[in-house]
Amino acid sequence: MKITSKTKEERNEIAGIVLLTLSLLILLSLVSYQIGHYVMGALGRYLAFSLITAFGWGAYFLPFSIGYWGWKTFQKGKKIKGMWVKVSGLGFLVLAFCSFLNLLGRQTRLGGTVGDFVSDSLLVPAFGDTGTYLIILTVFIISIQLVTETSIIQFLQALKKAVQVVRPTTPIRKRLTTMEEVKPDSYRKVSPQEKVESVSPVSPLGALTFELPPIDLLNDPPRTDLSEREEELKNNAEVLEKTLKNFGISAKVSQIHPGPVITRYELELAPGIKVSSVKNLSNDLALTLRTQSIRILAPVPGKAAIGIEIPNQSMALVYIKELLQSPEFKKAASLLSLALGKTVAGKTYIADLNQMPHLLIAGATGSGKTVSINTIILSILYKATSEEVKFLLIDPKMVELPIYNGIPHLKSPVVTNVKHAVAALKWIVGEMENRYRSFAATGTRDIFEYNQKFKEEGEKIPFIVIIIDELADLMATAPNQVEQVIIRLAQMSRAVGIHLVLATQRPSVNVITGIIKANLPARLAFEVISKVDSRTILDMNGAENLLGRGDMLFLAPGEAKPIRLQGAFVSAEEINRIVNFIKQQGEMTYTEDLFQLTKITGEKEEEDQEIRKLFKQALRLTLERRQASSSLFKGALHISDGKATNLISLMETKGLIGPQQGSKPRQIFLDKIEDYWRKIEKDEDN
Repeated sequence: MKITSKTKEERNEIAGIVLLTLSLLILLSLVSYQIGHYVMGALGRYLAFSLITAFGWGAYFLPFSIGYWGWKTFQKGKKIKGMWVKVSGLGFLVLAFCSFLNLLGRQTRLGGTVGDFVSDSLLVPAFGDTGTYLIILTVFIISIQLVTETSIIQFLQALKKAVQVVRPTTPIRKRLTTMEEVKPDSYRKVSPQEKVESVSPVSPLGALTFELPPIDLLNDPPRTDLSEREEELKNNAEVLEKTLKNFGISAKVSQIHPGPVITRYELELAPGIKVSSVKNLSNDLALTLRTQSIRILAPVPGKAAIGIEIPNQSMALVYIKELLQSPEFKKAASLLSLALGKTVAGKTYIADLNQMPHLLIAGATGSGKTVSINTIILSILYKATSEEVKFLLIDPKMVELPIYNGIPHLKSPVVTNVKHAVAALKWIVGEMENRYRSFAATGTRDIFEYNQKFKEEGEKIPFIVIIIDELADLMATAPNQVEQVIIRLAQMSRAVGIHLVLATQRPSVNVITGIIKANLPARLAFEVISKVDSRTILDMNGAENLLGRGDMLFLAPGEAKPIRLQGAFVSAEEINRIVNFIKQQGEMTYTEDLFQLTKITGEKEEEDQEIRKLFKQALRLTLERRQASSSLFKGALHISDGKATNLISLMETKGLIGPQQGSKPRQIFLDKIEDYWRKIEKDEDN
């Protein structure tokens, strides 16, 4: 017969009632024995006499503990887990309490026979009174944890959080005002753009309970058997030695480092062999090994050997779950730890965006650039809450990053309009300047000192990570503005916790200018078409020999040579699961002034487009009619008096028509109008 869950709940409720009744019987027996009125009969009197003689006043722990368990069982309808652990905890609790009572009143034997034996016969002779009190306190705390399953540390932490929530915090603006008195003559009129670029309000950290996404949301990697590759590795080593010998180079494979996609073979050259002689044989070695391309690392950093990296016959994917559950990622203390991928030797590689402090990513289409951006975002989402790190995501392609819309980590919805992107970057510059003013007023040097100083007040400010998926689209529209903003942020934003991640699939000098590259020392290069593109990204060759599909070279700041990594694979389903999990914990709160700025910029852009369209129609009408007047434009273009007057004023300002001369018609400069018309047509074609 199958026992249903409902039947089990009923049985557990009955057990809870039995325990409650038993505790009440024992309690009444003890109380009636103390007052000399035996209401529980002979059995109750004998039970009370035995308990009080043995445990003294500690006997009262027994009915209260049994009653506590009975109430929990009845309330939840579940069987008590770890029953024997709780019984043991109750036993030690009674012993500790009885021993404590005996120390308080040895002559009256408040702790009963058991307390007298444990304290006076065992503990006091060995540890003295002070040591006995300390041991009793320790046993008492541990026993309470075993009986009630209540952690003392968790209780104290919860109490501390409750006190922090109740205690009011001092606003940052109030501190700034008290530190520096504002004089009346220091007031000045603020332009609309300066109003928009004011500092964003900072919400206290820890006000909301945020749970980081569990690792179970990610796909499990398939199991791989490396033993099957032993024959392949051995054959490749023999072919390498034999091929080099045919060219008169004596070398021996000293170490083999198998990785998920490529394997590095380290060769020790015989005395007198030049390194350049091996580097010149890359194409011959690739032909002999029947592979697409090989990469020669000469020499291997820190070793007297040459590294030859050969693609594996069967390439294995690196799953992001492998990286995020690795010990290296778990031990990383930084909130901006990035699980970039695995090394040639198959080890997880973790980079810190704080140390970079900005990152440039470039590679050809389909090389794995966008997947690496998703890996970077997920790495931070698995480390930081929405109150610790904020994102500003810019995706002019409108394809990849909008999937993150709605998570509370975003400063604003994913920016897909180029004009909005420029405005948002300018707002970030204003935010950076306001943070510097706050640091100066509070006597702190960087975001770490500031957050540590005002940790108790709950006024921590979050890191801001700006990710631009296609820098080329921004540079094509407003190159000067974008370059100036990026340079200013790259030079000054590290101390205030603002970091840039720039990505492009067009690694040309028009997109990655020299001054931008100089301020972004951390580079991540994927497969590119030519050596020129590789030098544009890394200032050296190498990226043209990569295999694609996440194969990349990472140049860390201060390092002379890049390290080869295999990026992790992230599916759209995994991203959706993580985004949905985070969305359930809270709604996205926009930064109001940034949101208004992008909105105003969009409206202004639409208005400018309408004016350009009307102005072009007015020029064509003037050429056809050989005259220009507000009444003509109003009737022919079906616009209001105000717009018609504005068109006349604009044409006069540009010198296309003459000024008003009483009742006479305006002078029309047809040659200038035709030249201006051709200029407009040329601009539209470009």
